[in-house]
Amino acid sequence: MKLTIGKKLGAGFGVVLVLMAATALITYQKLSEIRGIVSRMTEVRMPTVETIRILQNDINYAAAKARHTILAGTDAQRRAAAQEAFGKAWDRVGNDIARLDELAPHWTLQENRDRLAALKEQIGAIRAEQQATMDTAASGGRDAVVQGGNDYADKVTPVVDRAAGKVAELAESFDKHLKEDEDEAASANKSAVWTMAIATILGLAAGIFVALFLSRKIA
Repeated sequence: MKLTIGKKLGAGFGVVLVLMAATALITYQKLSEIRGIVSRMTEVRMPTVETIRILQNDINYAAAKARHTILAGTDAQRRAAAQEAFGKAWDRVGNDIARLDELAPHWTLQENRDRLAALKEQIGAIRAEQQATMDTAASGGRDAVVQGGNDYADKVTPVVDRAAGKVAELAESFDKHLKEDEDEAASANKSAVWTMAIATILGLAAGIFVALFLSRKIA
């Protein structure tokens, strides 16, 4: 079937419009993908990493205040001040854990939720053991402070080390997720740019073809 000039012209512009529509659709999909990745990073990944690091600092701070309380021995004034700081430190730890509990349902790996559950159990044990060693040091018995310090090294430190290991595993996992998200966002952005570039080139080619065809016919 022989096509008229009008039909050929319409076909050329139709190709351009199809390319524009396809480009718009693909670009919208890629931008939606990027928005989803960025949202996941800013609303879940980054707050989790930040909270994990704060938690580690707060656990260490609570441990330092426990040792200060042990060293206070039976000195009521020093012990009261250290005990108060110890309680506030654990309040901060509790807030950190509550924040992680809020974020956990949005985590992609059940493995990390299991790590959090194990960490919560260890943290409960840490505080109980710390308080026990502090009470030993304040008992007033012979070498009570030394005994409290020894109990801390033997009973508390291993539990703290295990908790620190769980915190490190969580931090490493989410650092890895953040890197993967960054790579995924970069890939989606690159794909969108290439899609627009290729569609633009094809559209220009179609437009040039139509223009050349018309110029030849008119000439």
